[in-house]
Amino acid sequence: MQTIMVTSDHARAHWQETIDAAFTEKNEIVIEQQGKPVATLVNYALFEEMKKELILLHGLQNAERNRQERMEHPSSTVTLTELAAKLNLAEQPAITSTKTRPTSKN
Repeated sequence: MQTIMVTSDHARAHWQETIDAAFTEKNEIVIEQQGKPVATLVNYALFEEMKKELILLHGLQNAERNRQERMEHPSSTVTLTELAAKLNLAEQPAITSTKTRPTSKN
């Protein structure tokens, strides 16, 4: 993939050519105003892939933050059975768990 820098005036004057460059050639078009990037035009399929990867990355970051929190404060970890008791659930959940200290990732 190639990054192509264009001015907003050029993008406006050559809009179809600009879209075609992003779509058919799968280029990244960076549109500038007064010498500063203000927008990017990318192929839609690539955009969808990027969104999925970003969602996955955010999920992994959240999981790592939660793991670190459990490592720093293991007493804050609650088992499913303990949670059910705190919520005064009439029936115990079908799934039971045991509280274990999270292992560090080395």
